[in-house]
Amino acid sequence: VRDCRLTHGTEGLVAVPEKKGDRLDYLVVSGNDLRDIDGGGIAMTNGHGHFVRKRYHARLIHVKVLNNRLERIGYRPLGNSSPGSHGSGINLQGGELVEVAHNVVTDVCGAGILVFTGSEWKGSHIVRPLLRSLVHHNTVINSLLTLQDYGGISIWMGGPVYVYDNISGNP
Repeated sequence: VRDCRLTHGTEGLVAVPEKKGDRLDYLVVSGNDLRDIDGGGIAMTNGHGHFVRKRYHARLIHVKVLNNRLERIGYRPLGNSSPGSHGSGINLQGGELVEVAHNVVTDVCGAGILVFTGSEWKGSHIVRPLLRSLVHHNTVINSLLTLQDYGGISIWMGGPVYVYDNISGNP
């Protein structure tokens, strides 16, 4: 998804698996402008998370989220029914080779950037031979406006994860 402008929607850009064993691969979200989104801005998952009712045990392999601008995200989240349920700007769950770079996130109710790399914490027997995340040159200002967890930029789970040259102001 490149060079789109999304405004006043219930969710921004969402990618979730449809069935068990799906492979979401070579996903690129670049150069988009998202403003006034009720739930999450950009959300991708391998099918694991507290918001899903079934565990798909899918794979989210190569993911790049680059050069996006997100403003006023998550002011009316839709509950625990979607990856954007916490009103995060960028929420990637279960990615294996992930790059999040040169994004600007301002005025977001949840975490500005939330990345869970690789495995689930329980229940999956999927082999993920290589995990690596790069989170760099992002700016997050005024995050966690209605949430007390995570952070302006929050990284969890497997690694290695390289986080450098980011700005997180007023979390």
